[in-house]
Amino acid sequence: MRYPRMSLAFVPLLFISIAAFCGAPPKDPEVKEACRKFLKAMLANDKDGVLAVILPAKNAELLWEGEPVPAKLVPEIDKVLEKLSVVELKEGEKFTMPNGLVLKIKKGMLNENKRFVLVNLPGSKTPLPLWVLKKDGQWKIDASGIIAGRKAAALAREQAKAKKK
Repeated sequence: MRYPRMSLAFVPLLFISIAAFCGAPPKDPEVKEACRKFLKAMLANDKDGVLAVILPAKNAELLWEGEPVPAKLVPEIDKVLEKLSVVELKEGEKFTMPNGLVLKIKKGMLNENKRFVLVNLPGSKTPLPLWVLKKDGQWKIDASGIIAGRKAAALAREQAKAKKK
């Protein structure tokens, strides 16, 4: 079974202006850079690029499978990703996750090596929530939530297909 990565419908949305939301820019600019590299690698189906910026994860191949964005759009996507809006939540702040659950950043959840960020995907009503952890001196994305979402979406598509038969 192939798992679609990201709908090409997302590509035009990259060109919509970036909106503001709670939080503040990350203290360490390398946190934002890790997020930017992660998104760029996913859009390009760049397995090595994705693996370079994520923590080890089961089913990580879901992050680079599917059709890459058309090559002619890469320069525009690069421009948008250079201006990507990433904010870091602090202790006491809240965020409503895409599934409706409210995450409150409590004491002890964050430290110098563990951050929770919101990446604004242009055109999306809800920013992408990511845990970013420093491992061996490098910021790495915990992609387990994205992988779980992709698995759930693929299962839902398969179930819908089965009902139509």
